[in-house]
Amino acid sequence: MEAIYYIKNGKETTYFDRYPVAKDISDFDKVLLLDSALNVDIDFISYIFKWLDVWEVAVVFYNYDLMLADVANKHDREKIESYIYDLRVPLYRDDIIFIRNCENSKLLLACYEKEKENYNSSMVALLKAIWKIKPLILYLPEEILL
Repeated sequence: MEAIYYIKNGKETTYFDRYPVAKDISDFDKVLLLDSALNVDIDFISYIFKWLDVWEVAVVFYNYDLMLADVANKHDREKIESYIYDLRVPLYRDDIIFIRNCENSKLLLACYEKEKENYNSSMVALLKAIWKIKPLILYLPEEILL
């Protein structure tokens, strides 16, 4: 079963009447972690949920023109350079993440929560968690957002 879990404070969007609102992501096979401020095409959500039969996680590129080197502040840059040597890598949005309920996605979310304590940018923390856990990941274009 599929569901939407709202990760940020705000009004829960009701136009997703096709999917229940998850209170606990472990109750569902596939979950979209979503900031309620974002607008996403419902058909696109259905399409990506189908791809989660193959992929463990799907994330959206943050911005094609910005890389880690452009966004990380001095503190984050110093911490992550010891792990990711070349900072010319793309960033991914942390306000829309599709996950399949599996061991790697659970590890990724736990690692991401821990890394958020170490970095000023939650997108840098997500990138570090992706590099550490290495889930089977589908990268999505930023144009999916309305």
